[in-house]
Amino acid sequence: TSSEEQHVSINQINNIPKFVCSERTFFNMKANALDRTYKYVYDGITWQFSLPDISNERIIASLLSLRSLIVRIGVLYLHKSTTRMLFGSGLLLNNQIVLTCAHNFDPINWDDEIVAFTKNICVII
Repeated sequence: TSSEEQHVSINQINNIPKFVCSERTFFNMKANALDRTYKYVYDGITWQFSLPDISNERIIASLLSLRSLIVRIGVLYLHKSTTRMLFGSGLLLNNQIVLTCAHNFDPINWDDEIVAFTKNICVII
């Protein structure tokens, strides 16, 4: 039966040897190199790794420096003779690239019709 086949498949998957590394690597884009590694422990249920101590002042300064890179994204929808603009946010990576969530550009349900976005506009806030 189907359930017996599923049970056999699950047993086969569970018996595959698992490779668990003891380090996690972070890549430094500016230096184009591996930055550092952090040890972690996996107890079969949860992953735990400890990061270096970072002061609250340093975290706040980092967040404040990112504030100038946050942009507001206006997503324009045209339907018949009407326009609608919905807003999302993004992070300015350079003069031409904005990192944002894909759901900002999802089609919307408008008068029981699915309408795709027409264009987007970035505005720096």
